[in-house]
Amino acid sequence: MLALVGSSGLTEPNDDLLNALVDAIEYLREHGDAGREVKGHRDGYDTSCPGDPLYRWLRDGAERP
Repeated sequence: MLALVGSSGLTEPNDDLLNALVDAIEYLREHGDAGREVKGHRDGYDTSCPGDPLYRWLRDGAERP
């Protein structure tokens, strides 16, 4: 799954993006083999991706806005 949030332009994930991510997560859990855990790139690699605002949302449980 992919959310495009950068260091310029769109830097704060808006409600539309967050709701789309939750929709995708729910779909993949229902129709695919996605597990319960949601992580950002920085959980596996030395990177700042997906950015502090989106990562904070992930760590807080990726709830709908």
